[in-house]
Parts: sequence; structure tokens; C-alpha cells
Amino acid sequence: MGNTVSHNINQSPSNDYRFLNIDKEPLEMLLAIEDYKKLPLVSLEQAVSSLVSFVPNIKQMVQLVKDKCKNPADNLTVDESASIMLYSLENIPLEESFYIILNKTLRDKNRQNLKNWLSYLKLFTTALSKIPSTKSVVYCGVKQNLHHLYPKGQNITWWEFSSCITSLERLQSNEFLGKNGTRTIFYIECFSGKNIQSHSYYSTRNEILLPSEIKFIINSSRERKDGLSIIHLKEIVQFSSS
Repeated sequence: MGNTVSHNINQSPSNDYRFLNIDKEPLEMLLAIEDYKKLPLVSLEQAVSSLVSFVPNIKQMVQLVKDKCKNPADNLTVDESASIMLYSLENIPLEESFYIILNKTLRDKNRQNLKNWLSYLKLFTTALSKIPSTKSVVYCGVKQNLHHLYPKGQNITWWEFSSCITSLERLQSNEFLGKNGTRTIFYIECFSGKNIQSHSYYSTRNEILLPSEIKFIINSSRERKDGLSIIHLKEIVQFSSS
């Protein structure tokens, strides 16, 4: 059965989707997720035990990442590092990937659907908290025009975990957005991003992961004639009262 799962793992991950799917954010206020913070830390196997009905081959994927996760960096435990590796996995078909199912649930207005994910979120966010935060400019994008959804001066929340890269040149390569057609690039000033490369299933992928429920102010939003829109986001600690 382990070999079957390995065959379902994409060994050449789809950069064009992972860094280019921000168009699915609801851009409206949802209830913040707090329930998991008081839960005890458990093993990865225990943390995903309630997800068997929602994530195909979850038990086998956990075994795969636990077997691969040896001597993790950043003083993470094997279970903590493996929780990040599990998140990073991409399946064939792509829509069965763990991170896609999790992020879809994080965007769901019905917060009750998150109850089965709470133990995993506790382990995953604990793992991420041990990785030094990255204060830098990062990028992601989408092959759509989202200029009208991001008016200058507005405060927004992205509810899912978001994958970004540090190279604008790479984002504009043919591997990602390219330089033709309708595109939106997000230029993001962040201080809470986490470089998860040392804990990823794909060790060559330089990925900065932004936390769920991250808040931004839209510093600028420009639409150019060549089909490219550029949206400048700056991470903020909390929304100012008004």
C-alpha cells in the first residue's frame, strides 16, 4: 500500500498552482479559529485520525512523511516537521492534496467544518512557530485580473496558508505567471512568513509560507495596459479600529 501512495505523490510539484491560487480567498470576515490553541500536542498520527473521511490515503501519507523525516532542522520534533512535510505534499490528482483540502476548509464560512482539523492545526502551527520568521518582500500571483477586488487603503484577511517565493523574476518566468496575458502579481511586505524548505517534501523548493488569518493593508493596486495588475500588500498586526 505504501508503494501505491508513493505513486500518487507528484515528484515534480506543480509550481504553477501552488503559488498561483490566491484567487480563491473570500476577502470577507470569517470567525477566527481559536479552539485549537488550547489543545494538547499529539503525534501526527493522532492529529489526523479524524481526517480519514476527508483526505484520501491520509494514514499512508503520514507514514510516508514520517519515514522521510529524519533529524529535522530548527529544533522541531519529528512529528512537528512531518506535519509541515505532509502539508507540502502534492498528490495526483492535485485536488486530493492535503494542503488544498485544508485551505479549502479554512476558507469555508461554516467554521464547524474545521473541528476535525483542530489537532492537526495545533501541531502544524506549533511547528511553524519554531521556525524563524522572515521579514522580507515575497511574491505570489494568479493568471486573472484581481485589481477590482483589492482597492487601495482597504484592510483584508487571507484565511488560508499562502505559499510565496522571494524572486519576482522567477514568478514572471514561464514556469509560473509568464510575461503575457492577464495576470495579477502580489508584492507582499511580510514579517511572519516562514521558510519551510528544510521541512518540505520537495527539498529544492524555496517556499515562504504565510500563516492563516494573516492581515494586510492594501498599499496600492495598479492595472496596466499590458494585462498585468500589481497589488502591494503590507502585513499588519491587527486591523485598526475606525
